Amino acid sequence: MLNGRRDIAQWIMVVSVPDVDAAAAAAEADGAAVLTPPTDLLHRGRLAVIQDSEGANFALLQTRDGDPPQQDIEMGGFLWNELWSDDIDAASRFYAGVADLEVEDASITGDGADNYRVLRHDGDPRLGVLAKPIPGVQSVWVNYLRVDDPTAIAARVGDYGGSVLIEPRDRDVGGQAAMIAGPSGAGIALQTWPLD
Repeated sequence: MLNGRRDIAQWIMVVSVPDVDAAAAAAEADGAAVLTPPTDLLHRGRLAVIQDSEGANFALLQTRDGDPPQQDIEMGGFLWNELWSDDIDAASRFYAGVADLEVEDASITGDGADNYRVLRHDGDPRLGVLAKPIPGVQSVWVNYLRVDDPTAIAARVGDYGGSVLIEPRDRDVGGQAAMIAGPSGAGIALQTWPLD
């Protein structure tokens, strides 16, 4: 049990940092728990797994050879990472401080969101922070996959032992989204992109 909650199966969002030891220490000093201290990953670099003060798990990664250049997101690739938080201002400050990101307010109309925070690095959007759209759910990082048809994927999930957590729906901001879980219960979002 961590911070009063049971472990759950989940995808782990990874943030690239130039110095994982310093970032993990900064996270801990700001109220986070270091679940896995900075550890060498052979040819990949160094990784630490952290639980923020709201109980959301994530990882910090210091790559050995630097990050690859920004590329277009292919169909089926990871599209976005978004924190569902109780306190978007505090969460945004925390992640901006740990990973050296700039915070930007982004007004989103509809979809149950009154406001949104986009965290950027060198002007490029990296992460989003949203007030929890579902009451009672724990704070969690939600990973999004780029897909062309969430409805068709959701219709097949049960055949593979998974479940549909949020039915496919049109979003007020554009596009279509759904959330599914595999047999372990780890949830992941499906999103069409671009939104129009």
